[in-house]
Amino acid sequence: MTGINPPGRLGLLTLLNELQQKVEALARQQNFVITDPTRTEGDPANGHAVIVIGNLKPITGLPGFGLASFHTGSWVRIA
Repeated sequence: MTGINPPGRLGLLTLLNELQQKVEALARQQNFVITDPTRTEGDPANGHAVIVIGNLKPITGLPGFGLASFHTGSWVRIA
């Protein structure tokens, strides 16, 4: 029968669509983290990170996306 996808092909197409959605979601969650290589500044609990750009919650504890800096012992949202 033409025009009808066999169950195996439909299952593969569904799996590929789900994987594509997951990859796109991960791409939006990437962070850019600047650390102090001398280990004299920054957040010691997070590898001496001094600036985070992207999803702030995992490292800084601040909600949402943006730019944050580790300043005077705590994270401060800049933008």
